[in-house]
Amino acid sequence: MLYKTNNDLHSFSASDNNYKSYYECTANIIAQIEVDSTQLKEYNAALKEQMQTAVRWEPGVLTYYAVADKKLPSRITILEIYADSAAYQKHITTPHFKKYKTTVAHMVKKLELVEVDLIGSAKQPGL
Repeated sequence: MLYKTNNDLHSFSASDNNYKSYYECTANIIAQIEVDSTQLKEYNAALKEQMQTAVRWEPGVLTYYAVADKKLPSRITILEIYADSAAYQKHITTPHFKKYKTTVAHMVKKLELVEVDLIGSAKQPGL
């Protein structure tokens, strides 16, 4: 199955039957995490390491965005975008993901994973 990337979306019409859109092929997860506030610095370091490693070494990991609630920084939301569900399944079996899960197991007070459909995206050119 072929798909077009965000940069290519403008170059084909909805009637183009040769390609599925980026939005139809990806697997998208929202992770809502509550972290022990006394371990937030350590958690954030482990999360950043895992995200950077996954994007660097796994072609199926397309995007990670992690944000913290300004009023309650121990509430973290992560948007994860994978090429497809197989890429997500592969990701959760990698050594770096398993290391992350082991490292943060005692730091995470609550975790909720929600599969979502990406409706669209927009960004400034060149970003």
